[in-house]
Amino acid sequence: MKCPLCKRTLFEYGSVDNLDYVCPTRVNFTDKLTTSHYEKRHQESVTWFMPPYHISFKNGKTIISKFRAANSFVSSIGAPRFDHVLTLDIELQLDSPDKIVQRINNLIILS
Repeated sequence: MKCPLCKRTLFEYGSVDNLDYVCPTRVNFTDKLTTSHYEKRHQESVTWFMPPYHISFKNGKTIISKFRAANSFVSSIGAPRFDHVLTLDIELQLDSPDKIVQRINNLIILS
């Protein structure tokens, strides 16, 4: 399976009937925090990480969250913190990461 964002081959994790897919391409939120830019978990949800945004797709909706300030970037379990910004009743169209971030910025301004 290929990443829809960068076309690299995705890593597969989990059991045969419950596979997760993660892209090897990494993005930086801070000097200390990097993450894969594409994840598909349990065949239910898809997540894109495009700094400063966390974009998740589930049940035909798009949930957009923004990375919290660098001084509070890790929760008690070591995960980055994001603040909810916007929920759309449609899925964002696939495009280059720069264009997707610009589209989100425009949606936030218009909302």
